[in-house]
Amino acid sequence: LRADYARGHARAVAMGEAFDADDKLTVLHRQNKELREVNRVLQSRLDGEINKNAELVREVTKAQRKIERMERASVQVP
Repeated sequence: LRADYARGHARAVAMGEAFDADDKLTVLHRQNKELREVNRVLQSRLDGEINKNAELVREVTKAQRKIERMERASVQVP
């Protein structure tokens, strides 16, 4: 809840800054540039997490297949 408030407050401050500025285009351009950088960082972090998740899925799948093979082998032993 505090994080949501902080984000909303930061957006309101940024918009107020843009509307109060003499050169609105320059302020909006700078804010846009900052937001693009934040987005780039977040996208990079997301890509890393997706890659980690995919690797974990591969490891679990491999382990499940190994367990299934071991279970089949133990059933076949007289």
